[in-house]
Amino acid sequence: MNRVSISAAWVLFVSLLATPSMAVEPDSPSVAGVQSEIYRIFLNTWISSDKTPVNVSRRAEPLSPDDIKVFDDCSDGKHKWVSIVSGQDLAGQLADLSYVRLVNPDTWKPKDPAELMAHGRSVDSAVGEGINNGLMTLSVVALDTTAKTAALRYAFVCGALCGSGGAVLFTLTPQGWAMDQRQCGGWIS
Repeated sequence: MNRVSISAAWVLFVSLLATPSMAVEPDSPSVAGVQSEIYRIFLNTWISSDKTPVNVSRRAEPLSPDDIKVFDDCSDGKHKWVSIVSGQDLAGQLADLSYVRLVNPDTWKPKDPAELMAHGRSVDSAVGEGINNGLMTLSVVALDTTAKTAALRYAFVCGALCGSGGAVLFTLTPQGWAMDQRQCGGWIS
């Protein structure tokens, strides 16, 4: 290989490292383990202490450039993000959580509180049923290039005007992964 080829290969390699949306295959036990741990920490924090069952999309959503920008803004631009390959089935990572009902997002239908109230249900009853039948969707996990910070996007939807979501950061501590208290890119409807 001549000098020009080596230089070109080096430039290509460095540019790939600098690309924030670069993907990592989730096959290695360490990457799959990190993603699984991040999902579990998030769900254990998000779900109430009584572990009321929640519908979770069985498919992790891919990250968009906008998601990466939210992660950058949330972390003050201190990280370069690498996302785990999209479209993963979460059954292997979440099936043993007793409070998680894995749902096919293509066949899920909300029980919209507004529609239930239009048919005579009380506000409390309609909202309760809407939330109980809502769907939590998680993105694939993004890791920074040091593998010491992780991020994910989540959305919980229970109707046209019923839901919330945002982005969450996680930090690797000596005791394991910990969820950052900052939530970014949040929304409520």
